[in-house]
Amino acid sequence: MKSLLLLITLGLASTVCIEASPTYDFTITAPGGFDATGTITTTGASSPYTISSISGSITGYTANQGPSSGTTITGGSITGLGSYDAPDNEIPIDTHGFTFTVSNGDSYNIHLLFGSTYVLSDTLGNLDETSNAIVLSLTSVPETTTMALCGIGLLGIGAFLGRRRAANLR
Repeated sequence: MKSLLLLITLGLASTVCIEASPTYDFTITAPGGFDATGTITTTGASSPYTISSISGSITGYTANQGPSSGTTITGGSITGLGSYDAPDNEIPIDTHGFTFTVSNGDSYNIHLLFGSTYVLSDTLGNLDETSNAIVLSLTSVPETTTMALCGIGLLGIGAFLGRRRAANLR
């Protein structure tokens, strides 16, 4: 009976390891000196993951085209997800991409244009997607609880197999 309970517990722990929604650190670099960094939190048990929140900041930059060309745009804190440019707010990022708003009132959309080229557009009309290929970096951040449960699960499996092996040698 103890062995059965142990196996059930280990099975649940390993399930959590596999199905946890990832959190991502991101960086965005675009023409005109636009830089953004922050964290994206997702939900869902499997890909594509829905973005549930975003936080971070952008630096000030000089608009490189459109009605704001040559104007210095102030940076600010990323305040949350937005609806500009009809995003689906999912990862992996596709042609719909994700949109975030900034404390200065602007909204920015990141999406896949073609192949592996990501582009940035904004509500100011100064970042034209066809000429603004950006560098986007998403790095998955391990969740501490998930990592702890995975570790406990692996230790438990090791202990269970060690006991079983010792019992078979007798």
